[in-house]
Amino acid sequence: MTAQILVLYPPGLDRDFDHALAELGFGMNPAALLRHHRRAALRLNTLDDVALRVLGITRADIPAYVMRHRFPAFAARVAFRAANS
Repeated sequence: MTAQILVLYPPGLDRDFDHALAELGFGMNPAALLRHHRRAALRLNTLDDVALRVLGITRADIPAYVMRHRFPAFAARVAFRAANS
C-alpha cells in the first residue's frame, strides 16, 4: 500500500511570486527561484492572517518575505509596508 500526500498549492501564490520577481527585473531564473522558495512559502501560507501579522507581513508579502535574504531590497519593502499598515 502506498501512502499519498495531497498538497494544496494556492494558485494565487504563484501569481504573487511572478509579481515579486517582475519587480526585481531580468537576469535571473524565476522557475529555479520559485522551486527553491516554494516550500517556505507553502509553510507560511498555512498560517492564519493573525500569525502572518505577527511576522509583520500579509499573505501577498509571502514571496518577498521568503526571498528577503537573497534580495535584501525585498526585506526593506516588506518592513516598510508592515510599519505603515
